[in-house]
Amino acid sequence: PVMHVDTGHNFPEVIEFRDRRVTGEDHKLIVASVQESINSGRVPDPGPFACGRRIGLPCNFVGTRSAKLEAQDLAMNKPVIAGGAVVVLLGLGAWWYFGGEPAVELAPEPEAAAPAAEPPAIKNPVATADDGTLPALDASDQPLADALAALIGQPSVQQFLIPKDLIRHIVVTIDNLPRKKLAVQLRPVAATPGELAVTVTGDTYAVSPGNAARYLPFMKVVDATDTQAVAAIYLRFYPLFQQAYEALGYPSQYFNDRLVEVIDHLLATPELTGPIQLARPSVMYVYTDPALEALSSGQKTLLRMGPENARVIKAKLLELKTAVAAKKP
Repeated sequence: PVMHVDTGHNFPEVIEFRDRRVTGEDHKLIVASVQESINSGRVPDPGPFACGRRIGLPCNFVGTRSAKLEAQDLAMNKPVIAGGAVVVLLGLGAWWYFGGEPAVELAPEPEAAAPAAEPPAIKNPVATADDGTLPALDASDQPLADALAALIGQPSVQQFLIPKDLIRHIVVTIDNLPRKKLAVQLRPVAATPGELAVTVTGDTYAVSPGNAARYLPFMKVVDATDTQAVAAIYLRFYPLFQQAYEALGYPSQYFNDRLVEVIDHLLATPELTGPIQLARPSVMYVYTDPALEALSSGQKTLLRMGPENARVIKAKLLELKTAVAAKKP
């Protein structure tokens, strides 16, 4: 049996690694959910910034019992359980998210605690006033979807949005765009239909000019959308975006500053005119140009969309930045 203690904060690489290891009839996957243990009362709710090991350990025991493994075979410091190859996947994502607390004894507290570091100065403050009508974050999906439907139409909302944890997923995706990987299972929008269109000439590959057509239905909505109205919805719900950002692990940082930073990052995406050359060392394509392959996930997305679509997206991003960024004196 292979046991995965699911913290709910998994990265795609973790799930991919787990699924590669758990194959064939000789393996049985057991998922011990932290959230289910909290809901059932087996584990007290520790809040969003607690240590992942302390939360996951009781779930480890519950998952072990469900696999009918003997409790005496569990050893606190042994990764191998006698009688079988049991792999406990606490998750690289959870390790990163909860800070990777080492399993060592804590040092004595100092006599005088060092003064807390000053939070970074807010560069792009948002003027918000909650009139009492703002929903709770957990109840915000429908109000936000309704606001967007009034702007772009209900059919477009149904076609492109994934109406589950919208604000949380928007925050996670925006925060991930300058990084190498996106948490695809946390995207707020549906995947673009079809596969990457590639032109093959002998042993060489290139992104097909026709690949841009995959994005046309989405681009039609983007091009027709009033960016000022989008900004107004964002500012209306901003306290919830900030709440979700702090819960993501940034308790002293400001989400609107991060948004402006990400917009600037995407605007810096290079504009290419010729075919984008690809290589296929395995299943996935990669860019043959190391500079392009080193780009972030967000910048690579703009490249795949084609130059015309990318220019439209950049123009909309610039309009959004103008609406939400602090005005220079």
